[in-house]
Amino acid sequence: MANDHNPYAPPANPYQAPGKGWPPARGAPGPDTMWREGELAVMYKTGGRLPDRCVRCNEAVSKRLAKTLFWHPPAVYFALLCGALPYIIVSLIMRKTTNVDFGLCEAHASQRLLGILLAVGGFIGGFALFTLSDSLDSVVPVFAGLAILIVGPLVGVFMSRVITVKRIDEEYAYFNVGRPFLESLPRND
Repeated sequence: MANDHNPYAPPANPYQAPGKGWPPARGAPGPDTMWREGELAVMYKTGGRLPDRCVRCNEAVSKRLAKTLFWHPPAVYFALLCGALPYIIVSLIMRKTTNVDFGLCEAHASQRLLGILLAVGGFIGGFALFTLSDSLDSVVPVFAGLAILIVGPLVGVFMSRVITVKRIDEEYAYFNVGRPFLESLPRND
């Protein structure tokens, strides 16, 4: 009787590594969908839903975002030497993707929104000031418009980034997340 097959038993896990029991099962819910390796958070490339904690400060979540994140090998940037079009084509061919559902606290959700508004507003405002400066007799609005056109979107993009992909290989995706969130993840070093 003890050797009878149980049809209600969960299937064996083909993704379980021998030894430590890492990495966790593919698609496992909760905190086991992501773990820590050194200074990076790691999850399966197929993506998943992260715990209900802010990925920056590890506080309670007030907003959840589902994002498709892209990565390509850094060597693809050499295609820029041939121009923008070859770079775009090579990066589209070489890119790898992962889907992540993560949470943000109220403060980091507000910071992200402010960054998006700064990027869009900086672009529109800088472009408007630059184009309207033709009617003025001073070169100051021209340079101010160019500065706002360049600096505003750059600062906005950096303010709005909350989780960044460092690398995606055939099986795993590696991320930079906030230090408190990273320290809360189980280690696999």
